[in-house]
Amino acid sequence: MSMKKIFFLLSVFVVQALLVILQMGCQNQKKSASEGSGDGKIVMWGFFEGMPKAALDHYAAVSGKEVAYQTIGWGDYTTKLNTVLGTKDAPDVMLLERSFMGQYMPLDKIMAVNELWNDKPEMQAYLKNSDPSITGQTNVNGKVKGIGWENTSGAFFYRSDMAKKYLGVNTVAEMEALISKKDKFITLMKDFEKKAPGVKFMSTNYMASVLLSLSGAYNVQPDGSYIITKEVAEAFKDVKEFYEMKNFYSPTYDKTAIMNGAKKDKFFSHMMPAWAIQDIKEWGQSGKWAIANPPIKYAMGGTFIAVSNTADKDLVWDFLASTFLNEKWILDNMSGFGMVANSKIMKEYLANSDAGGNEYFGGQNTIAKFAEISAGVDNVISATLYDSGLKKVTDDIINGLTIDATIKNENEAVNKLKQELATLYPDLKILNEQQVSMSDKK
Repeated sequence: MSMKKIFFLLSVFVVQALLVILQMGCQNQKKSASEGSGDGKIVMWGFFEGMPKAALDHYAAVSGKEVAYQTIGWGDYTTKLNTVLGTKDAPDVMLLERSFMGQYMPLDKIMAVNELWNDKPEMQAYLKNSDPSITGQTNVNGKVKGIGWENTSGAFFYRSDMAKKYLGVNTVAEMEALISKKDKFITLMKDFEKKAPGVKFMSTNYMASVLLSLSGAYNVQPDGSYIITKEVAEAFKDVKEFYEMKNFYSPTYDKTAIMNGAKKDKFFSHMMPAWAIQDIKEWGQSGKWAIANPPIKYAMGGTFIAVSNTADKDLVWDFLASTFLNEKWILDNMSGFGMVANSKIMKEYLANSDAGGNEYFGGQNTIAKFAEISAGVDNVISATLYDSGLKKVTDDIINGLTIDATIKNENEAVNKLKQELATLYPDLKILNEQQVSMSDKK
């Protein structure tokens, strides 16, 4: 074989080798963009530590994998997350809070975990065994994009000693009978006002927001349209009734203001998620409180775990399957009244532990009560792109009722709601209920 021919064959071999190397490089680059860096390290972002960081630390200890948990302040969290999502700098796993996760759920930068891991028994068990109030909040057109564990059901907290003194209410069952419907709830407050002149009952504006959401104010349809129902006007009327009561006290949600209010022996009617129990503990008022189902069981808030589309997915699965998707791990790591929203898991925890009464609730078993409330949630506000803005608009209108009296009546409030939504979301089709036929609603 001539040297010329040998040189030619070597040249062909080198070119082919270079092509193979380039092709592998492109594949690796593509894999890196779609499946994460595969560097063997899990990076997790959150706005608080507690259970999420504990889970990551546990995984690092048993697996030997490298992990990093970054706590970012609440005010900066979404801003920083927005700058990195979809890039190699995005965290593999992140916390999303109910109040702002609506803007992330529709994004392709957040993985649909039910589709990504549809062959994993742990994921199927999670989807099957979770209460609708959990998966419903993260479901976008059949794609579940968040794994929830924190208790998100709303509840009614009240001073049991005052309920007995002024209302003759001795048990939680008696209180629940008095507030089983919205009109009964308002009647109860008016009755309390008559029998306890000068003794304030109080709530944050969340109570009013709940009334609005229960009455259809967050009525965003699957096609992105928004229907202003007749019930919205009724909701504003109910809110106005609350604020016209002389005994009503509603500070902006400021922990110091609420704590001071409670210490001044206010009746404190409060619809908030489970973490309010911690506040009551801080007030040092053990035995004075009770917790009851609110007029309508609703999902209000909570924290969810989401997965970035640039994550190392095999590694993330290994982490989730051994922690947040592992019921044994969840049960072993619950603390206090229980942060797990899934009432089925809470009930199992209750049945297999010595978790009994809570001194701050006069011996009442708060875990059992939250399990009961979350199991009965029948109002799940779907996670949509509009959630955060809708809440701000309704809160602003409610504040108008109480601060500068710019809203004279419920009809004006409805009109203002429509105007502000149209300004905030020009692409949002807003309909009055009378403009929508029954066939359109189906």
